[in-house]
Order: sequence, then structure tokens, then C-alpha cells
Amino acid sequence: MKREYCIYHDIELYRRGKIDMKEERIPGYPSFSVREGEYRTFSDEQKVSNLFQTLQMIERGHITETEIQIVCLVACSGYMTTRQIFEYLTLMGYETKQEKVLNMVKKLSRNRFLLISHFEDGENKPSYAVISLDKYGEQTARQRHVTGLCYSPFERVDEVWTVKRALACVQIQLAWLKSGFPVAEMFRRPVVADKENAGVVVRPNLMIRLSSGEVLWYEVVRSQPFWEKTLADKLTRYRLVFENIERTDYDGEETPLLILCAENEIHAAMVREVAEKSGLKEEDIFYTNDLQLFGENFYRSLYQFGADGSREYFEFAV
Repeated sequence: MKREYCIYHDIELYRRGKIDMKEERIPGYPSFSVREGEYRTFSDEQKVSNLFQTLQMIERGHITETEIQIVCLVACSGYMTTRQIFEYLTLMGYETKQEKVLNMVKKLSRNRFLLISHFEDGENKPSYAVISLDKYGEQTARQRHVTGLCYSPFERVDEVWTVKRALACVQIQLAWLKSGFPVAEMFRRPVVADKENAGVVVRPNLMIRLSSGEVLWYEVVRSQPFWEKTLADKLTRYRLVFENIERTDYDGEETPLLILCAENEIHAAMVREVAEKSGLKEEDIFYTNDLQLFGENFYRSLYQFGADGSREYFEFAV
């Protein structure tokens, strides 16, 4: 697996600050789950009219280094909430507050570095802002040599489940970074291919390698149309990769652990039904869901299903 170095992928960058995960509040609802009838709306922040004005802001120091760091973090992830940005900055050693982060994001939005959107369904009020790159943000990230840049001029038409899958991936990364566990590296969507069979390729949503050598592959499952068929196809390819791991370009010493991240416990049971038909061994698949990524829940976030549908949780050693 080829990986290009980028400072924002370096785990050491996020060891300058600390967040006590055991004191973290666990949400009452999995906010990255997809609701029926949900759609995205975009902020009506008044934009600076042209590139010249934006360049002046930078030249005169009106766009701060912290704000540039926010742009680069969003560039790496594609989508983030203001809470996630705040936590990343804290882990990087910046002393700030979530309200201040929101104000900086609004300023960056006015200057076309970032876009702000919300999820709505006609009944519930938007619960959080979703931050993504705008055109000047993409150019700024390139100047800072951000690799794996997550930007598209058609970002506004990304489906709700695409955005929420990205947010769940960011939350998984944050959970590991806050946990204190010895993480060696993290990469989004690494490509693992069978060298002899061009059709056998997997791209986990997230790969985490621990200092001890264990490798975790997270596949984040959202309730998109025909998600069962999409997941079944992916799991078939995972089975083929695991059966012939020695002839792939996977460079780990141990076979990866496959973790399917569902939206909630009910959804996890549905995901398990699909996984049972994939041909993968039950003991080779672990499950988690969004609420297990917060607070003390994370320390026992992985589980498997018994024959009667009960869950057996596995606790990480702190």
C-alpha cells in the first residue's frame, strides 16, 4: 500500500494536547445516522466578492495561522463538525474554545475558504454545522502540501449519507487519538489490491495501525439506498482479499481486523445479517456503532454477536 507523507497524517502532531475521554459526554442520539427525508442546506453567510479582497486578508494577517490550520484539517477529512475541529485543535496543542472555532469558521466561510451546511428534514431543527472546503480553501491546502485532498467543485451535491459517513470516520479517528492507546498511523481509504486478480480491490474507510503491529480496517455503513447490496459486494471482496492476503500489496505482518461501524444497535443487527451471507468467518468480523465512539463507551466499543443475537463486548486494555 503506497502512502505519501503529510504532516496532518502524522500522529505525533496530535500528541501536543490532551482530552480526557472518560469525562466526555455521550450523546443521547447518533447524530451521524441517516434520517428519512433528510437534506442539506447551506449557510447564507455573505461572501467576500472577489479573490483580490481575500488575498488582501491573508497579506495583512487577517487570516490567522490557526484559521489556516482549520482549513488544512478540513481538507484532510472532507467534512467536519465544529466540535471535531475544536477537538483536533486541542490535540494539536491550541488553546481555544468551541464558540471561538465557530466564529473562525464563519469568517473563513465569508472569505470562501470554507462552506457551512446543515442537515434538515422539515421537522427537527439543525443540531450541528457541517464544514467543508470552498475554492480558496482548496488552493490554500495545496499550498500547505496537504495530500489526499478531499475537495470537489460538486461537493454541494454530495448525498447526506456520503457526508455522514465522512463525519463518522472523523469521529473514529478522534476516538483513537483521545483514547491514549498507542496508535502508530492512520490513513483514510488505503487501496489494497490482489496482484493477480485486478477485480479484487478493497478500500477501507479508515485504516489504523497500532504500535504493537495490529491493523484495524473500519468500514462505515450508512442507511443509503440499496445499502445491503453495496455492503454485500464489499464484503465479498474483503473475503477474497483475506483468503489471498499474501498475494495482495498489504504490507502488515498480521491479518487486519475488519470492523463494521453501523449507525446504531438496531442497524448493527441488520449489518450482521448481511455479513453472515458473505462467506467471511463470524470470528473475523467485529461490530461497533456511532455511540460507542464517545466517552467511556469507546473502551469497550467492539462487539460480536452470539448465536441468539446477544452482544459480546471486548474491552481495550488502557
